[in-house]
Amino acid sequence: MEESLWPHYATMSFPLEPWAYVLIAAVALSLAFLVAAMIFGKRRTLNGKHVLITGGSAGIGLAMAVEAAKRGADVTIVARNERKLQEAKGQIESARKNADKQRVRTVRADVAAADTSSLDSALAAATDELGPAYLLVNNAGTSIPRRFLEADPSEARFMMDLNYHGSLNVTRALLPAMQRAGDGVVLFVSSQAGFLGIYGLATYSGSKYAVRGFAEALAMETRPFGVDVTVCCPPDTDTPGFEEEMKTKPEECKIISGSGSPMSAETIAK
Repeated sequence: MEESLWPHYATMSFPLEPWAYVLIAAVALSLAFLVAAMIFGKRRTLNGKHVLITGGSAGIGLAMAVEAAKRGADVTIVARNERKLQEAKGQIESARKNADKQRVRTVRADVAAADTSSLDSALAAATDELGPAYLLVNNAGTSIPRRFLEADPSEARFMMDLNYHGSLNVTRALLPAMQRAGDGVVLFVSSQAGFLGIYGLATYSGSKYAVRGFAEALAMETRPFGVDVTVCCPPDTDTPGFEEEMKTKPEECKIISGSGSPMSAETIAK
């Protein structure tokens, strides 16, 4: 039996593209780390804790804020649009586990601004009121898919400023208090494109790889102070941002993305 099967196995073909195997391996590794963390990691709760989320007025950020409110957290959301902030605040307040105790705060600020003085002041006001962040979610980001040579260089700089430097700016402002408290989590929202490059996402992937690299190194520095660092790398997610992405995606990128349905923001948040 073994001899008759061997020629078949020796000549069998693999129907998937090489990048698909890399993606499968990355997902499997992520699940392994998740299981290990659940078994051996510190047991954490958000009840009564301060959760601060950038890009919290829409998409994944808003879904995370709602989920945190359901779990009993005080929530601060950071974004640039005041109208969207107030609309999001209403949704978050409606989801609170203990409406009489939980507080929801909004911060209107640009996390990617070169001059961080206004951002620092706004974040300081939020933490003065609600206490040091226990969970910081660096979620603010954007994607402008294009073939590299067809993209305006300013788009690449904008994505790097928002996706990468925006995360650094907020972390720099909040991490000292988290370390003094001796507990907490810094979560960076990267992307599956932060695991492997994808056609049409060259400059976006570069910014998200940068986020992942920064997080891996930062985790070594914060661990002695009791602060964990983790990275979320979601696939295509059904958000307003994803709708915008589809407007500029090259056809090849759409075909790759079309191999699976977008996940819901609520699933990613959980």
